[in-house]
Amino acid sequence: MTMQRNAQLFCTALGALAFTACTKEIDLDLDDKSNKVVVEASVNEGTGPHTVRLSRSVAFDTPNDFPAISNATVVLSDDQGNSEQLIETSPGMYSSSTLAGVQGRNYQLSTTVSGTTYTAQCRMPPAVPLDTVRIDSLFVFGTYEKLIFGACSDPVGTGNNYRYVVRVNGE
Repeated sequence: MTMQRNAQLFCTALGALAFTACTKEIDLDLDDKSNKVVVEASVNEGTGPHTVRLSRSVAFDTPNDFPAISNATVVLSDDQGNSEQLIETSPGMYSSSTLAGVQGRNYQLSTTVSGTTYTAQCRMPPAVPLDTVRIDSLFVFGTYEKLIFGACSDPVGTGNNYRYVVRVNGE
């Protein structure tokens, strides 16, 4: 009988503990980094189009509506002397039309916004082929969702990151 009584007391204490919680208010000092120039660029293998998106940052506590930057000068070039000034195709979106992305080449991006020039450079590494593609499903919120997993053998000695773009019926 005492063992059952101890179990009841333990469960009661555990239940009371579960319904109490400690809270501590934390005041984060978030510096206002709004109105900074944000450059997002993508150069892929082939003729593209390669795109650059220019926008301005907003304060942390405001909606994520990032103002587009128009009328900038955006130049993309490679280490073989090829260069192209990108065309603004929509507010803040700039696209190439002739420059080809080639594995192993170095690319430079020069962006001039309101008299200030921002530069970046990167190298397009060789492609790493997929070894395996696996499709699985996961029960989420009352329905089964399809998941696609890709695997590849990362070359030794390089710290690579991989991005998989999955399209279903063209989307």
